[in-house]
Amino acid sequence: MRKLTAVLAALLVLVGCASVSEAESEPKAVQPVETTAYAEEQTIPDTAGMPLTDALTELSDLNLDVRGQRDRSEINLGTVVLDEWKVERQLPPAGKYSAELKTVTLVLAPLEGTKAAAQAAKEDAKASATWIFECTDGSLFGEDTIEETHYSLKDVWASDNYENFESCAVVAQDETSFKPTKKEKAVIAVVNEHFDGREEDHHAYADALQECAVSRGPANSPEWASAPVPFLKGAALICPKAGHAKEMSAWAEGRKFDDGTYIVGKSITPGTYQVQLPEGADGLHDCYWSRTTPTGDIIANNFIDFSPQGPTVQVYQGEGFVSERCGVWAQVG
Repeated sequence: MRKLTAVLAALLVLVGCASVSEAESEPKAVQPVETTAYAEEQTIPDTAGMPLTDALTELSDLNLDVRGQRDRSEINLGTVVLDEWKVERQLPPAGKYSAELKTVTLVLAPLEGTKAAAQAAKEDAKASATWIFECTDGSLFGEDTIEETHYSLKDVWASDNYENFESCAVVAQDETSFKPTKKEKAVIAVVNEHFDGREEDHHAYADALQECAVSRGPANSPEWASAPVPFLKGAALICPKAGHAKEMSAWAEGRKFDDGTYIVGKSITPGTYQVQLPEGADGLHDCYWSRTTPTGDIIANNFIDFSPQGPTVQVYQGEGFVSERCGVWAQVG
């Protein structure tokens, strides 16, 4: 009887182990795990567009090192006339960040009618070279082919055929005499991030000028994703008043992006994003996105078979973000 009892007990233990093993071996579906924020964070206000004095007041209650910048060069805020400047951009932009963020950079522009504006105009007027813009509509043959030569961005933009231009090749009229000004050097430094410093100065500056000359497409077009980001950043320094400057800056600063893998705070800006559906689209199909920790663990993700409008996701500094078959994301908050 004791032997029978022992056998039965052993069988029960084996059955229980098998059940546990089967339960553990069953695949688990990945479920979205929503998080709202990190435990320690700080909110950085939006100072873009403010007079510099107001911006410094807005940031004064935060324990931050506030720095100034103009044409990619640092400006000592203790040596400038504060009420002659305004904030053109803020780096990083407004949003919620880890408490580890200690520095905010204000990209400055002179206020109109000030001595600072007059001095900036003199510097901008210095031309180191004459640039030639060979613009075309992209067609190869035929009587309707558009080909025009211009000698300034203003002339390109003023052309009756501007809306038909697909591209403008840009070259310096005399490459050997190109001696870049301080502002041009700032543009070249940005563009050369793409080439690890190996691009000749006149070619690097021409790369940025090409982005100024012709828009890559309408707002939220995936065509913008094909432009090297350093080219767009350089162009944003040259032509902030171009008709497509707002869209160009959004892609340059990582406030718009296409499908891909990104590091938040490095290649895209922290904030809230929504997929921008193409005009006439009947909704979004087969989209996948995920947020990950710096070590690769999934914070939140979602597989979307179909949605009538684009999803909205908030991403934070230091996270990873992956988008597949979703299209263009734009910052909405």
